[in-house]
Amino acid sequence: MPSQKKTCRICFNNDFEIHQMHSIALCGHQFCVECMKQYIEAMLFEGGVPRCPHYQCEFMPTLRSFTNLLTPKLRKMWEQRVQKDSIPVADRVY
Repeated sequence: MPSQKKTCRICFNNDFEIHQMHSIALCGHQFCVECMKQYIEAMLFEGGVPRCPHYQCEFMPTLRSFTNLLTPKLRKMWEQRVQKDSIPVADRVY
């Protein structure tokens, strides 16, 4: 029985094996590993915290759910973003 191919909802390539996909646990949306790596990196470098990139999905995945996609540098950036976002804007000192 041939394996079922998956489609990435970022690049729309429809020729991925299941092991080439990353599934977001909270909502179940799936994206190819390479697109997810690029998305996470872009969000962190723009100063944000990654959320599910599926259109209008509001789920905020945890750092743990992306552990296998993050370099040590990106993991540290994510931790810093979460820490920064936990401080009310009025209380932030730069």
